[in-house]
Amino acid sequence: MTLSYEELTRILMVSTMRPSITCQKTTSRACGYIIRPEIRFPRFTGRVAQYLESLGLVPRELYAKPEEINRILTITKGMDEFVPDHEGLMLVRALNGRLKQPKNHEEVVEALQMIEDARLSEPS
Repeated sequence: MTLSYEELTRILMVSTMRPSITCQKTTSRACGYIIRPEIRFPRFTGRVAQYLESLGLVPRELYAKPEEINRILTITKGMDEFVPDHEGLMLVRALNGRLKQPKNHEEVVEALQMIEDARLSEPS
């Protein structure tokens, strides 16, 4: 069986994507943290950029908007075994669109609990 150019590109994208839930201390937010689902493409090639454009996305290394993440997640269907961080993928799928950027300390605690609950509910 020979794979098409598009199938090979999908495998390349899925195998280089880095889905994760970011929890980063910052002074730019009132609550002191950035907490959000993200997908990164650390090894960005012209082929990856073209495929992202075909999904209607502006090519860049980091995606954090829920609608952009949803578009990228569509290419992972049936290809989970090629994603290096399977737990990150499962958390991004579970929390994308649900995990909101906290505005205060109480919301930070709630967001961290939501992440922990999602982590514990995922089958190993």
